[in-house]
Amino acid sequence: MTRSAGAAGFQPGGFQSRGVPATLGRQWDAWDRKSDRCRRRDELSRMAFLLLGGREAASRFLTQALPGLSGLPIMVGTASALGQLQVSRMIQRAAAARARTVPEKRP
Repeated sequence: MTRSAGAAGFQPGGFQSRGVPATLGRQWDAWDRKSDRCRRRDELSRMAFLLLGGREAASRFLTQALPGLSGLPIMVGTASALGQLQVSRMIQRAAAARARTVPEKRP
């Protein structure tokens, strides 16, 4: 069964005709999804998520100014392979420092 233009409020043009942005939830319009910048952003975000303990900790780390970087970690890390390496090392050091301060649970 196909929808016609008048069926159930469907209009040709979809969301655009109702004033909703075409991106609808997409946050990274500036870069092609297959670009090196998007790949680096994805790798850094995943690493921070896994090593720092979740989405909020990863987001906080990647979006705060840190000593030794010329900008936010997410921007420095996506700009070049060297920036990605620098931010990756900082994530690893932060995770190691966190592991040292969290007491180990023993049965």
